[in-house]
Amino acid sequence: MRQISAGAPLGSVRFDVLHYDPLELQRETMSLDSSGQSQQEARNRGGAGGEPLDIFHPRVPRLLRVAIFASLAAAFYLYFLKHTVGGLTSWFSKDDVMNLYYYWSRPATELLKANVFFFTGQRPLGGIYYAGIHWIWGFNPLPYRVGALILVSINLVLLFLVVRELSRSIEAACISLLLTGLNASFISIYYDTGMIYDVLAFFFYCGALCYYLRIRKAGRVPGFGETVLILLLYVGALNAKEIAVSLPIALLLYEFLWHPPAEFRLPELKRWLLGPARAALLSGALTVVYVVGVTVGPDRKST
Repeated sequence: MRQISAGAPLGSVRFDVLHYDPLELQRETMSLDSSGQSQQEARNRGGAGGEPLDIFHPRVPRLLRVAIFASLAAAFYLYFLKHTVGGLTSWFSKDDVMNLYYYWSRPATELLKANVFFFTGQRPLGGIYYAGIHWIWGFNPLPYRVGALILVSINLVLLFLVVRELSRSIEAACISLLLTGLNASFISIYYDTGMIYDVLAFFFYCGALCYYLRIRKAGRVPGFGETVLILLLYVGALNAKEIAVSLPIALLLYEFLWHPPAEFRLPELKRWLLGPARAALLSGALTVVYVVGVTVGPDRKST
């Protein structure tokens, strides 16, 4: 650094060399938050606290942001209803009649027991849906279709939340709705009650995943009660349809990609598996019980 001393002759200049500690200089020029992440990095990753990136300019009032977003969401949902509300007029399919008879011909206690002992593999949660509505409204297709439409609508919200949590991007979440929220290949979900197993499985699967991601977003590992709730949601997904067996893999991949172990050595891997990856391991254990039950148990599925 060059410094001109007072009273020195014109042109006389004294040079002082000032030494800075690089770490001290970094702390002076880049303020860090409590997690060791720079404020600029936090903004790049989605703002303070890990919030998703805001698609609006910072000067746009919050109330106006909410109004714009709510208007866009309402417009999308009205467009969704325009192409799916016709499903309310659908009649029972052959599968519906078969499913209704299967669950109607069995005692309610057997159906409840099958939901507790989830490894029977008989999709008993769908039985609760069919038998419950039949018990209240009888052989009337409208309540079945209304219930399915409500569940599909909730699934749209879960899809948005899961993609937003993973990408930290509202734009990516909106694109996921446009691509998969309303898709011609899913027409059977909108019009056929027999697809209720898939709808229920998605509801509990993404419900568990969204809940898990919200906990991890807060910088915490799920506690005992939270882990139990995640596992119960997973059991609900398994009771709906066997496609839910991939949840443990999804949780493990999330931890490996977003919160990997500090080093790939046995002590650190053990700490990681029993800590951040604990929910994935426990749900994996439930998957083993489920797979064994549906393949070699007394109520195993026939192929």
